[in-house]
Amino acid sequence: MTAAFLAGVALLSAISDPEALRPDTVLRPPDGPTIAFVEATGSPAAAIRITVPFVESESGAGAGYLIQLMALERVRRLRETLGIEVLAHRTSLGLVYRLNGAVADFDHLAGVARELLARPASPGFVAARTRLEGMNRQERETARGALRLRLRSRMASPIPPVTGTLESLAALHPARLVERWRESHRRGNLSVVVVADLPLEAAFSALAELGEAGPAPETDRLPEAAARRFPAIRPERIRVWYGEAYPSGNARDPRSALLARIANNRLRELGGEFEPQLERWELGERSWLVLTAAAFSRNATAMRVRVRDYIRDLRAALSPTIVRNAKSSLRSELILEGRSPGGLAEVIGRHLDATGDADAAADYLRRLEEVDFEVMAAFLDEVAAAEAISAEVAN
Repeated sequence: MTAAFLAGVALLSAISDPEALRPDTVLRPPDGPTIAFVEATGSPAAAIRITVPFVESESGAGAGYLIQLMALERVRRLRETLGIEVLAHRTSLGLVYRLNGAVADFDHLAGVARELLARPASPGFVAARTRLEGMNRQERETARGALRLRLRSRMASPIPPVTGTLESLAALHPARLVERWRESHRRGNLSVVVVADLPLEAAFSALAELGEAGPAPETDRLPEAAARRFPAIRPERIRVWYGEAYPSGNARDPRSALLARIANNRLRELGGEFEPQLERWELGERSWLVLTAAAFSRNATAMRVRVRDYIRDLRAALSPTIVRNAKSSLRSELILEGRSPGGLAEVIGRHLDATGDADAAADYLRRLEEVDFEVMAAFLDEVAAAEAISAEVAN
């Protein structure tokens, strides 16, 4: 057996223990990035996960996603030349980058990470904004997409879509983007998770200078661009679309994730003719269970009733076996995700982003093990009693 295989087996076995999700060391230097370090002894692979907290107003929505798209394009040739995997996604909390490669090339990984966080250059702006505008139009043009947007707009203190809107994107320009980059990409704002078979000192020295040094500069904010209005896009619809969003607790509560798993497993009982879709939205600290469906006019009333009664019916059908199977599924998913250095960095980093606590992933797995049928039944009662948000898209 190779050393890489044995290291992978060891990592997979360890991750089932909540303590394996606690970083070996957490460094919080003054005016520097928070670095959570896990020593992956014997693994030839290494991973770096970086989060840039990025919260947007409705008028500035989409700026973070633009910065991220431009960063990915900027490092495209470099990562292809060096053979480094670069992954990125935008959450409601920030911009997330993950770099995977050989531990022997850790300096290259750190170099690509620094380039990802560099100042956005104007040449890539138009292409990135055009791409986001296309994503917006695509969402507005579909009935289910329009329904999602309507549900989201009715939530208390709604968080704007990370892709922005056609109006907010039109108001952005390169100088505004640089201003937002200066505010957000300060070294002290960043959180970094490193999983590698390296001395801590080597990892820290390679990553200590990520981002911009010092506090955000005191500058006069650029004037807002004149608002542009776009004609309403009417989605193509020959059916009635209906949806409900149920508040389902804190986004990092394992009961919320379990409820989404149970609800999805039983979705077929809603009726395939209604094309039901269930999603779990994590918006800031809150979690929402969002159920949407569609029907032709003659069946629209029955479809609405099935959607409205879904959580209540789910509670009636809940059993110890259903809870036990959902726990096993969620636990296995977490274990499999954390079997590689990159996956382990993602698990730890995702919970660190939401809580600011580097031990939050370990605490999550521990709390998951404490959930039983009685706990889930009480939680489902709370969700069923909460006031759901509803919306409809029809001819």
